Amino acid sequence: MLMRGESFSIIPLTTHIKFKNILDKFNANSFYKDIKEIIHIINKKGFNYNRIIILGINPHAGEDGTLGDEENIIKKVIIKINKEIKLIKLYGPLSADSAFKNIDSKKLFISYYHDQALIPFKILNIQSINHTIGLSYNRFSPTHGTANDILFKNKSNNSSFLQCMLN
Repeated sequence: MLMRGESFSIIPLTTHIKFKNILDKFNANSFYKDIKEIIHIINKKGFNYNRIIILGINPHAGEDGTLGDEENIIKKVIIKINKEIKLIKLYGPLSADSAFKNIDSKKLFISYYHDQALIPFKILNIQSINHTIGLSYNRFSPTHGTANDILFKNKSNNSSFLQCMLN
C-alpha cells in the first residue's frame, strides 16, 4: 500500500503483525525483492519521487550494529539496488525518530513495519489516500480509520475521501 499525502508518501512493507514477529518476516532476499518490486511499480505507474528513504528497523537505525544487524542488511540491499538502478536513488537506513524532519511531496519513505511510518504520516498529512499499487487496477481509499468517536457529530473531515474520488 502506497500512502500518498500532500507532504510526503510512505510504503509500509508489512501490515498489522505483532511487533514481536517483525524480525521473523525480515531477510535480505525478501527485502531486496520487495524494494525492487516497489521501484518497478512506481516507475510503471509514473510516480515521480526524487528520493526513496528506507527507515531502519531498530531504534536509531541500529546504532552501527549495537542494537541489531538488520540495518547492515538494509545498507547492503540499498548499495546493490543503487548500482543496478540509476534513475532512482535509495537512501538509508535512517532512524524513524528523526527521518521526518525534512519532508516534501517528492519523498517516499519505506518502512519495514506498519506503524513506524503511519504515525508520522497521519500526523503530518491532512489530505491523504491509500493507493493499492500492486493490483492491475487503481484502488484508492482514505487513510484514516472509521472515526467511530465522532460518528453523527458533524465533526468529520471528508477531504481524504474526496481526494480518492478525484484520483
